[in-house]
Amino acid sequence: MNYKSIVANSATVLVTVAAVVMVGIRADEYFHFNVLAHLNQKSVPHWRDIATGNERIGPSDAAVVIVEFGDFQCPFCRSASTDLAAIRSEFPSTVAIVFENYPLPNHKFAVPAAQAAECAAAQGDFEKYYNRLFSTGPFNAEPDWVAVAGEVGVKDLGSFKACLSDKVVAGRLMGEVSVGARLGVKGTPMFLINGREVDGYPGPGKLMEMVRAALKTKVL
Repeated sequence: MNYKSIVANSATVLVTVAAVVMVGIRADEYFHFNVLAHLNQKSVPHWRDIATGNERIGPSDAAVVIVEFGDFQCPFCRSASTDLAAIRSEFPSTVAIVFENYPLPNHKFAVPAAQAAECAAAQGDFEKYYNRLFSTGPFNAEPDWVAVAGEVGVKDLGSFKACLSDKVVAGRLMGEVSVGARLGVKGTPMFLINGREVDGYPGPGKLMEMVRAALKTKVL
């Protein structure tokens, strides 16, 4: 299936992201040298507004909310997804994850992947689609988004297929990118853990440590 129209409709997304990615340095190369990310002192006061109304995995009354600015074609986001799954498994009633799409300009299939995930979300299947995309790894060829939807159990594949070219959905994705751009997101992943910024993937187990600390204090 041809998804050029999706990419064309979402060109603004890529332009916005390109403006905030470090000049001359690919985002994945940037994070290659910053794998051991640090917890910033910066706190985002309106983080609860960001966490409201977007794709949420976990309870609405979670004590700790992790907002992730992510890209489905990002290898570090895939690594982080393993940690996030472990966190949700250990703290199913107290930790929630909110996913903000932030497709990077050097990832050819990131925009259509984001739109496909949103289309799955429209039928209540965001978490399954999210898990499926990250479990298959940073894809180098465009997946069959409809086939993936069928594999994870999306029921109305006709509506899903139509959604893939929906300009309203594309507009919502642009809105998510704009939120990240205003926060100064330079690449993916970037997290807010109860409002505290974590730039990049901090390495295996580090997110879990941060979440445990947040559960003890309610803030970091």
